[in-house]
Amino acid sequence: MASAFELLGVPVTFNLNESDINAALRSVGLQWHPDRFACASAAEREHAEEQMAEFNVAHATLCDPLRRAIALLDVFSCPYDPNGVNADPEFLMDMLEIKEQLHDAKQNNDSTVLNKLIFDLRKREQHELAQLAQLFTEWETANNRSQDLPQLQQLLNQLHYLDRTIETSF
Repeated sequence: MASAFELLGVPVTFNLNESDINAALRSVGLQWHPDRFACASAAEREHAEEQMAEFNVAHATLCDPLRRAIALLDVFSCPYDPNGVNADPEFLMDMLEIKEQLHDAKQNNDSTVLNKLIFDLRKREQHELAQLAQLFTEWETANNRSQDLPQLQQLLNQLHYLDRTIETSF
């Protein structure tokens, strides 16, 4: 099966511009959108719908930095294994404290503290995404990718944890 990068015809890199990803979807949509097959046979309409569904999944994958990172690792035959990397104990302690603060803010209906905590989590997430982009830039050009893989996977784990914490904080 083709990768999300291949399906949309974009470069195989972490550092993609969202407008380029959107343009790639529009481009394939011009060719495969099911409305273009309104007068075609049922089989052709079904094929067009399947194609557009694949393109939409590829688009969603590449627009999400975490999913894009995992897809990129797959392209380079370095699958992401969330269970294969030990978490940073300092990160886990920070997250435990933040989760306790989130819980307390929710219990006390303190929207000011809750919003500040969520803002800080998003800021931390952006910082770690920038680190991930830098690591991928180095990793994509490295001769020995396996050397940087544990660091990439650990950062991905942290980003997943941050993402889940943000999602459940509302």
